Amino acid sequence: MKEYSVKFIGGSYDKYLNYRQNLKKHFERNFSNDDLLSFEIEEFATVSLSGKLSVVYSEIFNYCNKNNYNFLKINIINIKENYNIDTIELNSDSFWSALISHDNGNDYFITSEDIQGFSLYNLTSRRILKYFPIEAYKGLSFSWKYVYPSPNAKYLAVFGSYLNSDLILFIYDFNKPEKIPYNVKKIYYFIEEFSDMRWINDESLETDIIEYYKNNKRVDVSELDNEEIKDLISKKVLTYKKKKIRYII
Repeated sequence: MKEYSVKFIGGSYDKYLNYRQNLKKHFERNFSNDDLLSFEIEEFATVSLSGKLSVVYSEIFNYCNKNNYNFLKINIINIKENYNIDTIELNSDSFWSALISHDNGNDYFITSEDIQGFSLYNLTSRRILKYFPIEAYKGLSFSWKYVYPSPNAKYLAVFGSYLNSDLILFIYDFNKPEKIPYNVKKIYYFIEEFSDMRWINDESLETDIIEYYKNNKRVDVSELDNEEIKDLISKKVLTYKKKKIRYII
């Protein structure tokens, strides 16, 4: 079986490999099997325009040690071939991914390589592109948090942030998936956290947000967990209403 070729984008590949090796050592030094908090499998499936089925599993191992530090180890597996494409280790407790059938005839699996980088897997041509911008070594790059391909796979809606910034929405041009970094089609700043998101059509998307009120004045509940919010609502201390916000490309 043909191995996947790997191309790195983002400065020195040796520097990147050294960074990954240090991250692996950090994991081995600070975490053990006893720190495994959870294990789950996410399944992604898509049918290309030619009718070919692609199925990818992500085996997600979530570790949390006695100091409450999180670490993720993710195996990316092509199920049809029973082939482990890659293993990713993240110094984080969050992880995003998407499986996309593109009209160029290729199926792509795109996922977080680290908090501020990503990997693109061409499942059809067996190529891996790893993108880790130079600014990421200092934590100054844009961090992708939620990623949503458009219905026609021409755009990626990416919600994320810079260090200590509010949530930002980048609309990236995905017409040429392997031309990285992607051109920015549009940017929306000061995005409110949302409970759901959907593409309305190929040119617009919509988020659902929930606004909370106390004595008819809107309040910030970001410091409360879900159970605390539910309790305050049941006691009628808080009220809420849902709101839709639409973004046009």
